[in-house]
Amino acid sequence: MAQQKTESGVKLLKNDISSGLIKNLYIFHGEEKYLLEHYLGQLRAKLVDPAMEQFNSIVLEGKDLSMDDLSDAVESLPMFSEHKLVVVRDFDIYKADESKRNLLESLIADIPDSTCLVFVYDLLEFKADARMKIHKAIVKTGRIVEFPKQETGDLVAWLKRRFRALGKYIDSSEAEYMLFICGKLMQPLALEVEKVAAYAKSERIGRSDIDAVCSPVLDAVMYKMTDAVIEQRYGDAIKVLRDLVAMKNEPIALLAALGKQLRTLLYTCVAIEKGGAETFLRQEMGITYPFIIQKTIANAGKLTFAWCSKAVRMCAECDYRMKTTGEDKGQLLEFLILRLSQLKVE
Repeated sequence: MAQQKTESGVKLLKNDISSGLIKNLYIFHGEEKYLLEHYLGQLRAKLVDPAMEQFNSIVLEGKDLSMDDLSDAVESLPMFSEHKLVVVRDFDIYKADESKRNLLESLIADIPDSTCLVFVYDLLEFKADARMKIHKAIVKTGRIVEFPKQETGDLVAWLKRRFRALGKYIDSSEAEYMLFICGKLMQPLALEVEKVAAYAKSERIGRSDIDAVCSPVLDAVMYKMTDAVIEQRYGDAIKVLRDLVAMKNEPIALLAALGKQLRTLLYTCVAIEKGGAETFLRQEMGITYPFIIQKTIANAGKLTFAWCSKAVRMCAECDYRMKTTGEDKGQLLEFLILRLSQLKVE
């Protein structure tokens, strides 16, 4: 029998809010902070009268959280309202000492019907431990909701709506390009949309508008640097590298990103020989953007398996030197770029 797919925590949360059957306890966590804050706002709008928000929407910081303060916030009656919202930010429930966990277990088991308590993991990483009693109490009383990065299709539709609200239009291919350049996190994307919309002279958004004002994520920049290496444009590759170092990126992290790109080209060379390179990149390498798939296949087509093998081996040698010698990591990486740019395609 096929396993039934369980509903996501976000979908269940949406049902809670729309039905008004809001639980007394939630844990919010995940990479997508934009959605996290959005649904926290939805809870607040559903539960708290704006006129009484000062009294019935309480935020506590997890650092040095007092159990007395938390108990007072949770157990006190709402002011001239049926409900109150208590938000605790960045308190690691599972790493709290035993005395605090015991108090929390008692508090969670007896949250008043008028209170909705939400633990928000923002800067802290959420790691549940199902073996602990506190976890069983959380699951019994409330709901754990993860806000992961959204799928490409959902983000494309969202970008279109955001641009439309600003009087602009972006088609699907340009929206996908913007996701590649800016990354898939909605909070920084929302700011990039405003920048592009303000810059663009015409109603239709083009790639030149995106390239002109958007702040690229590391993967996008590394693609440009890899292109420069492949085309033996040493000066361009070094300029990109120095810009990345000036932005406080660690050379060892940049080397890892470069190595990943070169390994992808190596695998693509093999896939081209065997046939089905496009399917391989999509299914095995997890590359979803059509223009990146086409670009990767085009770049690999200019190279040979021998070139890619040497390039990957040179990255491994550089990595070893970075980790085992006292040599300057930035200079080692620049020397690697020089060697790669001079490596002839056989």
